[in-house]
Amino acid sequence: MAKVTVAFSLDDEVDADILHELAELPKRKRSAAFRAAWRANQAAANLTLGDVMNELGEIRRALRNGAVIQHNGERAADTQQETDPLAQTALAAIDGLGEL
Repeated sequence: MAKVTVAFSLDDEVDADILHELAELPKRKRSAAFRAAWRANQAAANLTLGDVMNELGEIRRALRNGAVIQHNGERAADTQQETDPLAQTALAAIDGLGEL
């Protein structure tokens, strides 16, 4: 697999927030951050209300089936949530909503 270098320019006023975030990242993590942001944007661009409703339905079903999610949104390290497939399904659905 070959690496490809791509260059683009940013406006120091309009894109100040992006420049600030890039400056905060280690150089070796910038490409990964760009890829994640690009892919999240592409996923959101194709998102429909039906997609949101389906995800909410998945969350509702998982919660009705007994999935438990920590109130602060962080995964508990030493609880049954780590191995509970219902909890993992609910967490995956919630994580998907974060990409909207």
